[in-house]
Amino acid sequence: MMALQRLNLDALRNVPASQKAALLFLLVGSMIVGFYFYIAEPKSATITALEAENGKLESEIQTLTIKAKHLDELVAANKQL
Repeated sequence: MMALQRLNLDALRNVPASQKAALLFLLVGSMIVGFYFYIAEPKSATITALEAENGKLESEIQTLTIKAKHLDELVAANKQL
C-alpha cells in the first residue's frame, strides 16, 4: 500500500500574513458570490413567479366565493318561491 506523503507547509508558513488574509478574503468572497448566483438568485426568481401565481389564484378564489354566495342567495330565493 502506498503511504500518503506529508504536505510541505513550509511555503505556506513563509507567506506574509497580509497575503494570507487577502487569500482568505478572496476565497470567502468567491464562496458568497457563488452561493448567491447559483442558489439564492434562481430560488428568488422561482419564489417571485410562485407568489405571482398565488396572487392570481387568490383573486380567482375571491371571485368564485362571491359567485357561490350569490348562488346560495338565488337558491334561498327559489325555495321561498
